[in-house]
Amino acid sequence: MTSQRVSLIVVLFLLAAQPIFASPLYSVTDLGIGGGSATFDANGNISGVMNSNDSENYAFDKSPVTHINERIDSTSIGNYAFTMYTLQDNGFKTGYFREENTGQGPVNVAISESVLGSWYSAPNSSPITDMNALGQFIGTGQPGVGGSGNSFTYAAIGYATGATIPPEFTLGHNLNSYIATIPGMSLTSAFNIDDVGRIIAGGSDGHTYLLTPIALGAPQTVPEPSGIAIFLLTSLVATRVIARRTPSAV
Repeated sequence: MTSQRVSLIVVLFLLAAQPIFASPLYSVTDLGIGGGSATFDANGNISGVMNSNDSENYAFDKSPVTHINERIDSTSIGNYAFTMYTLQDNGFKTGYFREENTGQGPVNVAISESVLGSWYSAPNSSPITDMNALGQFIGTGQPGVGGSGNSFTYAAIGYATGATIPPEFTLGHNLNSYIATIPGMSLTSAFNIDDVGRIIAGGSDGHTYLLTPIALGAPQTVPEPSGIAIFLLTSLVATRVIARRTPSAV
């Protein structure tokens, strides 16, 4: 058997051993510039998200999460971390910690299951913006923090410890890996995630996008509640992140 044939057989074996998911995991709906306004149900939970292009109200079922500050139980980290957890009975938690990264300076690092990996943000911002009842959380990664020269950001997804990670998530935590390519546009940030996995994200073109898991089918429209205030999700997140203080090391 020739060496070329042996090499080909090895390559084919390795390819066969790896799961291949050519199809995107999310459909993408353009909510337009200024889109992403939330509508609320009678209990004050987010129940829909508005499309500024056609005024459609898309389903977005979101229960609240609680934000706390607590010590990470690890001598290797040894500082306080901002922590977020759901109000569901499963009690998933996630957060971030400050790290003095050699060559980059101080960065905040998202705490995620190792399958998808962690991501960085600047020391004055949180890499995590929201979490859902499934233990999924989303945020914004900044690979260039600390002076490495890259200024772009990307939308990111992670899973809390104990959450079930679907086998399709094999391409890391960058959400752009799980949508069909949109020419001239990439997802640069993620703001909110609901309890069935729908995501509100920002694009490099200034538009807001609704990501709907393919398993849920097409995005569902719901009636707009009457007499209930509508707020911009992105504004709520921006206010929350600006107001949040970075945890202090101990």
